[in-house]
Amino acid sequence: MATNWQLSGDYFENCNCNVVCPCLISPAPPLTSRPTQGVCDVALAFHIDRGSYGAVALDGLNLALIAHTPGPMADGNWTAAVYVDDRASDQQAEALGAIFGGGEGGPMAAFAPLIATNLGVKKVPITYRVTGKARSTEIPGIMHMSVEPLPTLREDGEMWASSGHPIAPDKLALAVGSAGSTYTDHGMRPPLGPAGAARCSHPSPRPSPSKRGEGGWHHSPVFLMLAGVLAITGLRLLWLVLQPADLYPDEAQYWFWAQHLALGYYSKPPLVAWLIALTTGLFGESEFAIRLAAPLLHAGTAIFVYAIAARLYDRRVGLWSALAYASLPGASVSGFIISTDAPLVLFWATALYAFIRAREGGRTGWWVAVGLACGLGLLAKYAMAYWLFSALGYALLVPAERRHLRPLLAAAALALLVYSPNFWWNWQNGFVSYVHVRDNAGMSEPLIHPEAFPARCSLPACSYSRHRRAPSPSRAPAYSPPLRCRYWR
Repeated sequence: MATNWQLSGDYFENCNCNVVCPCLISPAPPLTSRPTQGVCDVALAFHIDRGSYGAVALDGLNLALIAHTPGPMADGNWTAAVYVDDRASDQQAEALGAIFGGGEGGPMAAFAPLIATNLGVKKVPITYRVTGKARSTEIPGIMHMSVEPLPTLREDGEMWASSGHPIAPDKLALAVGSAGSTYTDHGMRPPLGPAGAARCSHPSPRPSPSKRGEGGWHHSPVFLMLAGVLAITGLRLLWLVLQPADLYPDEAQYWFWAQHLALGYYSKPPLVAWLIALTTGLFGESEFAIRLAAPLLHAGTAIFVYAIAARLYDRRVGLWSALAYASLPGASVSGFIISTDAPLVLFWATALYAFIRAREGGRTGWWVAVGLACGLGLLAKYAMAYWLFSALGYALLVPAERRHLRPLLAAAALALLVYSPNFWWNWQNGFVSYVHVRDNAGMSEPLIHPEAFPARCSLPACSYSRHRRAPSPSRAPAYSPPLRCRYWR
């Protein structure tokens, strides 16, 4: 069930357009007008007078958000970064991340699907000032921004509008950015000003019941996801009970390993044998007990798929992503047999979710979770190394992600430490597992065989011209061109 939250306080924003918010105030539908500079660079600053997220108080904290859009806002492909007050505790920072990430409904939920590149969350010193009718915020070395009321003939000196702005839909003061507003971070230096908008002491809109789950806990995406995954898993368990098919050769081999526990085996790391030893130790020696871990592991993977999608998009996307994974034919087949793939995909998804959370900033515990998940994944199947290589490549090739390289390397070191028992076993046994993987992959053979190209390219013409009455190539044995030539002769 979604957590109850409430915010009220002060807010202003400053963008690079020549006029005030053409995305909201123009003849075109909201967010569809083209920015006056072609792109939109906007900074938003918040001061929370009073706020709470469940039992977590958020009073007095500041927050800033920067966004870049390459065209009209409604077209998406945003790049966004969030800055949280360094006075916030880890619990408060996590609460603000949940609210301003859009995962808890409210105004930011409308923006979350438009964000393609999330540059994460940083805890920094943020100063927020209200001086008369002017407002300013400063993050040392990153942002300096201020706005003043737009000139008006009104006696109160402020021009208010009811523009339907997602953060302040009913009352928004039009403002102009002051000269010298700057932002420099993540390789971006957008020219802020002269347009801006401000509001004062307006409570944040409460999320709608459909976003918050207030329409009933049984309508919550989390509940529906859990119900669906448990139902699918229950059916798989029932099938295993009613249809105790004989073990296929690999399963029989893993079961044999489980009766002779070790830190490694000839062709695989040891985790699959450990899992079988656990389930057969609890439920006895049977096909059901040997395979029991498989559907449970896939259920865990589906839950992490939900968490990943909900974090990156929203809970409804998470719901359908989890149910789609749980009902995939591949996941269904893998759920009926015990193999190294079931634990691999669980730890792959776990590592990915932890990596997403770690990149958002805050607790180093998420980097520890990345390392633990990758280490356990390596104990399940050596293919987990692909995850580590991909993450390292991402951190190296994307400039904005290079700030995560050091903690990612630390997580990789922890993963290798968790995996080290199997490395020690291989050291003691002539690296037999690695040799087996090398031979299976043909790593000792040339990657490219140019001498085979002429034969393969000329084969169809040769076959047709010399043997017009022979069976068609589609009826010949698949993946064996030499045998096909000999057969047609």
